[in-house]
Amino acid sequence: MTEILNVSPLVSIVMPAYNMATFLLECIPSILEQDYGNFELIIVDDGSTDQTAEVVHSFPDNRIVYVRREHDYMASMNAGVRLAKGKYIIRMDADDLMLQGRIRKQVEYMEAHPEVDVCGSGMKNFGKDDSSLYGLTEHTSIISSLLLYNTMAHPTIIMRKESVEHYIAKHGVLYDKEYVYAEDYRLWTCMAMEGFRFDNIKDMLIKHRISSQAVTSVYAEESRHTAEKIKTEYLKYAIQEICQKGEAFEQIIDDIMKLSSDSRLNLQDIRQLVYVLYKRILL
Repeated sequence: MTEILNVSPLVSIVMPAYNMATFLLECIPSILEQDYGNFELIIVDDGSTDQTAEVVHSFPDNRIVYVRREHDYMASMNAGVRLAKGKYIIRMDADDLMLQGRIRKQVEYMEAHPEVDVCGSGMKNFGKDDSSLYGLTEHTSIISSLLLYNTMAHPTIIMRKESVEHYIAKHGVLYDKEYVYAEDYRLWTCMAMEGFRFDNIKDMLIKHRISSQAVTSVYAEESRHTAEKIKTEYLKYAIQEICQKGEAFEQIIDDIMKLSSDSRLNLQDIRQLVYVLYKRILL
């Protein structure tokens, strides 16, 4: 048995679960056996019709907080966040596995970097895909790259609770149902526009399950459409920031024209150029 160190501060692990009974048999032990013990594991049962409740209750650990709700995944995620009591909130998916040291390493990083609001880590896929994902490090690289893709892997995230509360006070909720299937991407771009600070640590801290039943697979087209909407909104913001901080609009147009020898650009070309310019003003 891994030794559990009861150290401060308290961490809230928020994990929605919808019909995940089989996976929870692996997931829950990977959390309970971590070498950082001062946490609450908030499992929000999102109206499951399988044995999710029975599996959760089979683990006699007083750090587990079980909540049953009607099926509404986005509302369940927001409910779990509202219940969190810890200084830090860690996101966890019910079909993933937490690698040893995840909580400790991320808490140590956040304690040493009080300017960081949101931090992710490396992620190892398993199942239908065995690739590895290493997030970009350094705030400027992360928020400029959000113009091109989601640079923060949601299952690896730790967030400062006071930062989350500040965001919710302004927006009402953390995850916006209008951006379903890309709600995390929307959250990061909104936070970036409002001055929140990001980083990723290089350690591989999560094993992320890839399957044909996963939300990202079942709703791949909806996710892609929503992500395009988010990119367009963030693109407009970045152009405004470039212009306001001294880059002449005429120079932006000139750079855009130079990007393509025949002067016919697609949207991705424009995003790529704005990314370069935006990162320039952030440095």
